[in-house]
Amino acid sequence: MVSDIYIVGSGGLGREIADTIALLPNYKIKGFIDTSFKPGSVVNGIEVLGPNEHLMGISGTVNAVLAVASSSARRRVVESFGASVTWCNIIHPTAIVSPSATLGTGLIVQAYCVLAANCKVGDFTVMNAHSGVGHDGKIGAYASIMSYCDVAGNASLGSDSFMGSGAKVIPRVSVGCGSYLCAGAVVMRDVTGGQKVIGNPGRVIGTV
Repeated sequence: MVSDIYIVGSGGLGREIADTIALLPNYKIKGFIDTSFKPGSVVNGIEVLGPNEHLMGISGTVNAVLAVASSSARRRVVESFGASVTWCNIIHPTAIVSPSATLGTGLIVQAYCVLAANCKVGDFTVMNAHSGVGHDGKIGAYASIMSYCDVAGNASLGSDSFMGSGAKVIPRVSVGCGSYLCAGAVVMRDVTGGQKVIGNPGRVIGTV
């Protein structure tokens, strides 16, 4: 059965998600939901239907994916919709997801990602291409993980945290909520929440 789905956000992430959904046989894109373009505009061949209020006016089941890059913006959108939208998990067909992994709601998992045995990924997390979570790793809600990142086995990344491209957290290390790992950072010791980390080995250079 093919279900209609709306993409909230038509920026770079939204356009990437549209490409991923095109590979999934169970969804058909109805359009973008966005305030950046006038209703009726076309982005990459997909119509922009209107702002968030457009979804609220649709009766029945409304399936959507939240393609907004900012963690805080994702939270605001989810809270504004309440229970009126069913947020779908969009997982690229090349991603490898262990049957023992625990997945939240509203996830985006892009091409060639790996979610290993018994890992846990929280609601509305975005994982870009070629990133991975090792066995028993934990990712909090609303995390943003860029391409080629690695959260190793038994490591954890707190909610609302950001991992820049190529950042890594070594095994059994914990990164607190709201942290910012710069591109290429290698975190080798625990990081408390809200800290900004750069370099290899990673060092704290301030707060977010």
